[in-house]
Amino acid sequence: MKDKYSKFGPKPRVPSCMQRSYLLSIAFKVTSITDWVAQLKLNPLYAFLSGFEFGDTPGVGTFYDFFNRLWDSEYNNLFPHVRSTKSKVKKPKSKGSKAKSIEKTTVAELLPELENTSLTLMNNLLVLFFNCIIMSFFSNLSPKVL
Repeated sequence: MKDKYSKFGPKPRVPSCMQRSYLLSIAFKVTSITDWVAQLKLNPLYAFLSGFEFGDTPGVGTFYDFFNRLWDSEYNNLFPHVRSTKSKVKKPKSKGSKAKSIEKTTVAELLPELENTSLTLMNNLLVLFFNCIIMSFFSNLSPKVL
């Protein structure tokens, strides 16, 4: 990310501290950057956990500048604004009957496919997934807890 910052001007905030602070705001369920900046200024614990000194915390604009540097794309969003149009559901011909489905596949077509798939492959993937989660959880614990 070093190439995203100017060589001139004031020394930038450490990107890892900015990222840590943003993740803390998500963990504490603070969805507004403005509210989070106010919390950083009021609560020394939040500032310390983020990696900043109390009284020297970033402002709202610093967070948005960081997001712009972090988002390495010329587009503002992950998905384009142009969306495909949905096909209209045609009205049923007679009163009391159901309209035809607009879905391309039905459950009856998917069931034989699912029955033919190997459960051992899915089980192996689930075991691998849960092992990764458990190992990452225990690797983050301090030795005193164990």
